[in-house]
Amino acid sequence: MKNVILYGLAIPVLLFNFQNCSEVDFKPTEDPSQSLDAPDSEVIDTPDVPVDPVESEPTVEEVVENCQKASELGRLRRLANQPVMIEEQSLNCPFGQDDNLVARNNWIQARRESVYTVEDLPADAVICDMRMNFPQNEKYTYDDQFFFTMNGVVLASNAWWAVEGDSRYPDTHKGMTALSPLSLPESVSGMPQMVNLYSYSWESLVGLQWGSYYNNNDRYDYCLGGGEGVSSCSFPLTQQTGSIVLDIDPLIIKRIALDRDSEAPKFGFVVTGDNDTGPDCKHSKIQFEVSVDYYFPGEVVVQDANL
Repeated sequence: MKNVILYGLAIPVLLFNFQNCSEVDFKPTEDPSQSLDAPDSEVIDTPDVPVDPVESEPTVEEVVENCQKASELGRLRRLANQPVMIEEQSLNCPFGQDDNLVARNNWIQARRESVYTVEDLPADAVICDMRMNFPQNEKYTYDDQFFFTMNGVVLASNAWWAVEGDSRYPDTHKGMTALSPLSLPESVSGMPQMVNLYSYSWESLVGLQWGSYYNNNDRYDYCLGGGEGVSSCSFPLTQQTGSIVLDIDPLIIKRIALDRDSEAPKFGFVVTGDNDTGPDCKHSKIQFEVSVDYYFPGEVVVQDANL
C-alpha cells in the first residue's frame, strides 16, 4: 500500500488599509456641469444650436403636383432641342480584357459602353417631362444586343430576357436588378398599373446564353412602359439598319429623374458581343434631341396674399 503524502499550501492573506491622506472630499459637487477649477463667473451657459431640418426628396406624386402648379404660375421652364451625340463605336469587342470574357458563340461575353451627359440642365432643376426626338432620316445599326439607358435605368433593348429575366431559365436568366415599381394612373379598365424599372449592370449580363433566341428574325424587344401601353419604342433588328423611336411616358421620366442625385441626366448606350471580332460590340453614331420641361423648387411655392 502506497503512502499518500499531502502537502499543505500556506496562502498568505494580504490586507490593504486605505488611508485618505489628502483628505479630499469625494462627495459630488452641487453642479456637475461646473469645472472644479474654474470660478462661477467663468461658467458659460451654451445655448441650444438650432439644427436645420433635412429636406426630403419629393415623391413622384409631389413632382406631378408641382409641375402642374409651375405651369399654372407660368414658371415651367424648358430646355429645348438639346443635342445628344453618342459617338460611333468602331472598336472590336475587348474579349478577355478586364471583366469581359473570352469569345464564345451565342453567349454575352463582352461589351462597349458609351455615355452622354446633358450638361446644360441646372443641377437643382426638377424634371417634369423629357421628349426624345430621333431624326427619321437618320439610320442606325448595332451588333449584337443593345441596352439604352437613362441615369442607369434601361429604357429600351432588343433583349427583354436579359432585362426582365426569363422564368424558363430561373438559375441563369435572372434579369437585372428591379427598382421600386412605379404606380401608374388607373387604366381604361379601372385597374391601377405597376411598372417595373430595371437598373443596368454588366454583372447581370455577362455569361448569358442566347442561342435559343433570335430564330427567324424573331423580336425580343423591351420598351419601358410598353407592356403597360403607356410608352412606345421601335428600332432595327441586330445587324440591320433602321430608324429609332422612343416615346417614354412622362410619369416614368419623372420617376427616373428623381434618382439623378442633382447630377446632370445621363444617356447610355451599351452593345454586347459573343465571338465575332468584326461587327460585335459596334454601333453607328446615335444622335437625337431632347427637350426638357422643369421647374426650380423655390418657384412653385404659392405665397399667401394675407402674409
